[in-house]
Amino acid sequence: MRFYFAAPLFCDAERRYNADLAGKVEALGYDVFLPQRDGVVGDSETGGDAGRYDACDGVVGDSETGGDADRYDTCDGGATDRDNACDGGAVMRRAKAIFELDLARIEATDIFFYLLDGRVPDEGAAVALGIAYADKAARRPDRLLLGLHTDGRSAFPDAALNPMLAAALDRVFTDERSLLAYLEGLPRR
Repeated sequence: MRFYFAAPLFCDAERRYNADLAGKVEALGYDVFLPQRDGVVGDSETGGDAGRYDACDGVVGDSETGGDADRYDTCDGGATDRDNACDGGAVMRRAKAIFELDLARIEATDIFFYLLDGRVPDEGAAVALGIAYADKAARRPDRLLLGLHTDGRSAFPDAALNPMLAAALDRVFTDERSLLAYLEGLPRR
């Protein structure tokens, strides 16, 4: 079964934890898509497809991104230097490549997983959850939307999670062991 792993991935500790948990899920027989490893993020040290996307050389098109990254060149006089780093559009092309690859993987997944730890759960992963939820409602009612929330911090005084996140998930686990036991018990398709 295909498993999409949505999580914060912007510091060493987050990436190490994500990789460790993804390995445990893979050991149960799941095909895990971990964006930090398999997606368009980071640099060549992260592996996956990242080496094909250099922030200063633009995007190499392929079947998953559609190969039409040139449409996202932001050099139209209205963008700032920050938006036009390196070659006048690489930042936007890279962002679009990340979005398109993740969108394709979310739509193809059987289980969408969201690591909810942090004072506020990762906003990119929240967007991914919204996409997975909408796709589940429209065409994949059998898709599972799972969360793991081990962090006691909360931005909400009366709730552990933002209701827009909690209500979209089929199940939220509060410890890794329970999540893994649940996954181990699921019938494979």
